[in-house]
Amino acid sequence: QQDEAADSDDEGNSKSIPSFVQRVFGPVAPICTDAAEAYGILHRLDMQTSGPLLLAKTYLGSAALRAQFSSHKIEKEYVCLAQGIVPLERTSIDARIKVSQYRGAPGSGSNPRGLNNVCEVARDGKPSFTELRRIALLKDTDGAPYSLCVVKLHTGRTHQIRVHMNHIGHGLVTDNKYGLERFAADQLWCARNFLHTYRLVFNDVHSGEKVETLHPLPEDLRQALESLSADGTSGDAVLPWTQGQKPLSFADYAQALTS
Repeated sequence: QQDEAADSDDEGNSKSIPSFVQRVFGPVAPICTDAAEAYGILHRLDMQTSGPLLLAKTYLGSAALRAQFSSHKIEKEYVCLAQGIVPLERTSIDARIKVSQYRGAPGSGSNPRGLNNVCEVARDGKPSFTELRRIALLKDTDGAPYSLCVVKLHTGRTHQIRVHMNHIGHGLVTDNKYGLERFAADQLWCARNFLHTYRLVFNDVHSGEKVETLHPLPEDLRQALESLSADGTSGDAVLPWTQGQKPLSFADYAQALTS
């Protein structure tokens, strides 16, 4: 996850988040006004991806938490909606990811004002490993299938989940960079990329105790999920997400699928 701690997002919110942090936390936390320390921001979210951001309000806290990122002690787990039927036996993706930069063009699903990251699976990329579990199957009114999956990252490459899922033929819903051929149709019922960080775990800087934060699916993604149908066990699995209940850990979902 070291790359994730270092990489900036390339699609527009790299300016708005630091501005918010400076305005809200700057008066009481000097690190939040320090550009050299990324304003205390310890990782990034892709544009149109939701979830928590880990922020340090002291220089000591920043150093300690960055060390946790580098040593893979911070856990980040996601929920996503993928195109098609992800096989139950598909539980991991081990494929190197290469990052390139280009200047965006209007209508390309990128930021036309600056450099953008675009990633692909390539032999000369960096090692990248993703665990996943399909927890439910859904379909739209035309019968097209979708897979609700929970995902755990063991590396933190730029756009890793989006690139890996696209690589196995099951790109994410409303992905404006890696799923442009489906983007317009997806956006009719899901306004943004269906990718959400639902669990973040780190060790308290002072006590060393594990801190677990759980983040239910936000309202816009709940509504998108409710526009699809699911039967039987899939319907039971989807219900807690659409009702905004606290999610389980990735390990708990994986255990439930094998029991």
